[in-house]
Amino acid sequence: MRIETQLSEDDSDLVQKLADRRGLQKDRAYTELIRTGVDVGMRRERVKELIVEFFEDEKERHDRRMAALRDEYEIDEVEHVDEYQFYVVCNGIKYSFGSPDDLRFVNGESVDRSLCPECGSEDIEFDADAMDTDGTYWTCGDCGHAFDRADRKGVPDEDEADRVVEFVRRRQDLFEYVVGQLTALLDGVMCAYGGQSHTEWLGPGGFMYSNGFQRVDIPFWTTDTEQIRFRVNDYTAEYESLRNPLYPAAVNRLTADYLALVREIEAVNPDADRVEPIFIDRRGRKPEIIEVVGRKYDETRLPLHTVGYEVEKVEPSMDDLEPEYDAEEDGPVTWIRITNDKVIEQEGDS
Repeated sequence: MRIETQLSEDDSDLVQKLADRRGLQKDRAYTELIRTGVDVGMRRERVKELIVEFFEDEKERHDRRMAALRDEYEIDEVEHVDEYQFYVVCNGIKYSFGSPDDLRFVNGESVDRSLCPECGSEDIEFDADAMDTDGTYWTCGDCGHAFDRADRKGVPDEDEADRVVEFVRRRQDLFEYVVGQLTALLDGVMCAYGGQSHTEWLGPGGFMYSNGFQRVDIPFWTTDTEQIRFRVNDYTAEYESLRNPLYPAAVNRLTADYLALVREIEAVNPDADRVEPIFIDRRGRKPEIIEVVGRKYDETRLPLHTVGYEVEKVEPSMDDLEPEYDAEEDGPVTWIRITNDKVIEQEGDS
């Protein structure tokens, strides 16, 4: 593989800044950048391979279970219009859904309106008081018939419609199991700790997984790694996420010595629930703030080794902490603030 060694002026300046910050020769810094990029690229390719392997293994099992489910409920056809709308054909009747719990049309006719089962009138009234007496909850305004269950307009067979709804729910459970297994797989290879991920549907068949720093867009059931796309989110993740091997680019946002300071504070406050940077000081001041959650002001310790920074403790007010902070849930909070003028490089500016 040939690596292009010609740098643009901006890229050359970036490499020089990296070299100066780490005390390296420029060519050594450039080599580290290349190695980092190759490493990240290889990790991403491996994640893509794992996704494809998962789909190849799971698709046959899912289709087999799905076929058995269709046979059990005598379903002729299932077709998606988009991610949120689909229809099911059962015994020649077409049932259209807005979601697994939302049957909307039968053969194109809305089921939102209820009918009197005696005369078919839509002029019916619900009697809530009758629920505690004889159980005849509805009364027809045309024929006076009292009944406990209204027919749905457009539904020729209520029992058949209920069976179709039950099939759709079981089908959804089967699919959500696959989504859960895929999410668990990605949690294992992309999250420092499971359960911190975010998933979202991006349209018909488009699935997105994010670990807070970078995301991967996946056409569901794809067996082509070229169709899977990685991208970096526009914001930096929480400090713990930066420790994950898939996060080397985050050092562009937070320098190594600043992260070392966070680790020093974490080391001398081992009983804290959480120690992490606050990227924007909500009081509008310039210095970075490091937040120690679960430790009172008097209990919080300052580190002896501060990697060239000068720091002080701050007891934040409720105005400082709102609206993100929940006193009952998060407990006490102490801030540690940098007070000297040490320069911190951040993606091209200081």
